[in-house]
Amino acid sequence: MQSHTHVAVVVASLTASSLPAAADWQYTRWGMSVAEVKASAPGIIDAGPTDSGRAIEIIGYPELKGSYIAGDRTFPSYFLFKAGKLRGVTLMVSPDDETPALMSLRSQYGRPTKDQARPMGACATVHVEWIGEGRPNDIVFSSVNCSDSGRRTARITYMQPQIIGGL
Repeated sequence: MQSHTHVAVVVASLTASSLPAAADWQYTRWGMSVAEVKASAPGIIDAGPTDSGRAIEIIGYPELKGSYIAGDRTFPSYFLFKAGKLRGVTLMVSPDDETPALMSLRSQYGRPTKDQARPMGACATVHVEWIGEGRPNDIVFSSVNCSDSGRRTARITYMQPQIIGGL
């Protein structure tokens, strides 16, 4: 019963809090400068060199990071900039929250425009997109789970519409 409660709490909190604010992300607006985003909420700090792995080249590079709270969950967040303008926000999802987060996105945004799960050696990847089709934001969920190394990563990226035509 406890695992069902955990799933319900994560799904409800992500769904309730992942609604875009006027086709932007929460308290930010696409195109804001680093200084504007930093001033928009407490706790946003400069990203360090170790955060460079959070980059998504076509979208941008993490110049700021913070924490995003949804219900009783906290997600590390990275603000992606290109040419000094905010173009995306990535939320890092813990292994325990990976399935509930994906369920929440499916519930909130409906049928994805791309839905792939495939093996890559000892790893399994999941890549789900909600891109275009009049959506106020483009959204990508991706995860990698490797049985040989135990590596598990998952992230949700909200981005300015029309940056990509599908990753």
